[in-house]
Amino acid sequence: MDLLHELTRKENNRVLRAITDNSSIIPHRVWTVLYPIYRVQVQTYERHADTFEDLELFIERAIGHTALHSVAELQAFFQLTSEQIEQVLNTLQASTHIEYHKDRVVLTELGWESLRDGRRYEERVGKQVLLFDGFTCRPLPKAMYQARRTQPGALDVEKYSDNHQVQVLFSFDPWHDDELKALAQRPDRHAYNIPDEVQSLEQQWVQRAYLPMHITEVFTIEGHPNLYVYLIDNRLYKHNQPFFVDLFRDHPEIMEPLYTQALPDTQTIQRVLGTHHDIQNIVTDSRGTWRVYLSDSWYHQSTSCAVSQLIRLGDYRIVDTMCVQLWSANTTVRNAAAALKVATWLNTSSARSEQAIMNRAREIATHVEVPIPTLSAILKSATQYDQMEAQKVLQEYVDSVDT
Repeated sequence: MDLLHELTRKENNRVLRAITDNSSIIPHRVWTVLYPIYRVQVQTYERHADTFEDLELFIERAIGHTALHSVAELQAFFQLTSEQIEQVLNTLQASTHIEYHKDRVVLTELGWESLRDGRRYEERVGKQVLLFDGFTCRPLPKAMYQARRTQPGALDVEKYSDNHQVQVLFSFDPWHDDELKALAQRPDRHAYNIPDEVQSLEQQWVQRAYLPMHITEVFTIEGHPNLYVYLIDNRLYKHNQPFFVDLFRDHPEIMEPLYTQALPDTQTIQRVLGTHHDIQNIVTDSRGTWRVYLSDSWYHQSTSCAVSQLIRLGDYRIVDTMCVQLWSANTTVRNAAAALKVATWLNTSSARSEQAIMNRAREIATHVEVPIPTLSAILKSATQYDQMEAQKVLQEYVDSVDT
C-alpha cells in the first residue's frame, strides 16, 4: 500500500475518535498533511564514563604519579608478568588513556582527566540522524523520532497535487547550519535525541523529508478556537503534539495554504453522505460547522442498518476537510442513541465500575445534547440490541438498587 492510501484509509475516522473522546471540544476541520522536515546526519563525538578495573586504576596512577614509565618498571613494582602488564597497557592505549613516547609510557589528556575524576572515560565516534522543522529549523523533540516519515525520493508530488484528502506543505526556507551548532550547546539537548554523552557534533549531510500528520481545528463548547496535531503512528496517535501546536501559533503563515481550500457546499455534503444516510436537512452555524439532520424514518426499524445509524448519531464525518456532524432533531432518537452508545462502549470496556459508566454516560449525553441516561435506560438498550456483556454488568447494578 502506497503512502497516499495509507494516509487516507481509515485515518480520518481514527483522528475523529481521538478528538471526540473529549466531549468539551467540537471538531471543525481536519487536514491530512505531509509536513516538511530536515534530516541532518551528524558525526558524534561522545564521552562515556565507567568505573575502573582495580588493576587498570593502579597502573594508570603509577604512570601518572610515579617514575614508572616502562613495562619493566611496572612489572617490577607490581610483581606481575610482562604479559599481564602489557595486556593492561594495551587496554589503556585502546581507550586513549596512555601513549608511547619512544620507550616511555605517559598519560594522555583523557587519562589525566579520568584520574582526576575517578571515572574511566572512553571517547567514541558515531553517526546519528537528527530531525528539524522544515520552516524554522527548530529541532524536533525526541518523541517525534517514533513517527513514520517519508524519504524525499518516495514523495511523488504530482500524486498529491490534485488530491484533496492529502495536502503537501512546501518550505522554501534554506537549512541553517547555526541551528545544529546551537542545539549541540543546549543543556537540554537530550530532549531532542542527543545523548548527554555527546561532546560535539559535525554535520555530514542534509536532506528534506515529510512527516505525515493530521492538523485539526476545533472549537471549545464556549466557542474558542484551538488546534490539535496528531502524528500518524500507533504509539503517538492519541497524544496531541504541543511542539507543533505552539509552532503553528507562533508562525500562522505555515498554515495559510491549508485555508485556501474551498469549504464544501450542501450539494457536496449531500453527494458524499447521501448514499449512506437519509438526509432531511443540512445547516451550518456561525462558525461554519455543518450539521446534517437525518430523517427519523429508520428509527423504528430493526435492521442492522438502523442500529448502525443510531450508534453513529452525533458522530462526525469528514467531507473534504470539513467535519460534518450526523444529527437528529428528535430528542427521543438522541436519547436512544446516547443509551446505545454507552451500552456499546461498556460491552468491550474494562472500566466497569458504576462511576466509570456514569462518567462515560455524562460525556456522551453532553455530546448529543440530551440528559444523562440512567442505568435502567442503558440496560434496556443493551438488552434490546444484544450487548450481552454490558447487559450482565448493568443488571447487577440495577438489581442492587432495587433491593
